[in-house]
Amino acid sequence: MTYLKSLISGRLGRVNFVLASLLKIALLLLLSYLAASLGFSDEVLWQKILAWVVFAALWYFGFSINLRRFYDINANKTLSVILSILMGSPFAGVGILSIIMAFIKGTNGPNRYGEENKAGFIEAVFKVKEIK
Repeated sequence: MTYLKSLISGRLGRVNFVLASLLKIALLLLLSYLAASLGFSDEVLWQKILAWVVFAALWYFGFSINLRRFYDINANKTLSVILSILMGSPFAGVGILSIIMAFIKGTNGPNRYGEENKAGFIEAVFKVKEIK
C-alpha cells in the first residue's frame, strides 16, 4: 500500500507526463487488442473480472500521473484531485486538458508539493530507482 500511496505524491514534469500518457495509451491499445484476439467476452465472469482489474490499474496509473502533473504546476489540491479523477480514465487520456497540461510549465524550484522532480522517466513515473 505504501508503494501505491507514493505514486500520488510528488511532482511530475512535462516530458515525463507526456511519456507516461503515451505509455498509458499504448497499454490500453495493446490490452484491447489482446482481449479481442483472445476472444474475451463480457459473458464469462472471470474475463469480466480481469477486464475490470486491468481497467482499475490503468485508471489508477492515469490518475497518479495527472495528479502529480497538477502538483507540478502548484494547482489547488481539491481541484487537482477532482480533475485527475476525471482525467484518469484510460479512455480520456488524450483529452484537451491532458494536451494543455503537457504544455504548462511547472513551478521552478520547490512548491507546496515538494521539490522539482529531475529524475529520469522510470524513477519519476514509477517511483523506483533506475538500474545503472
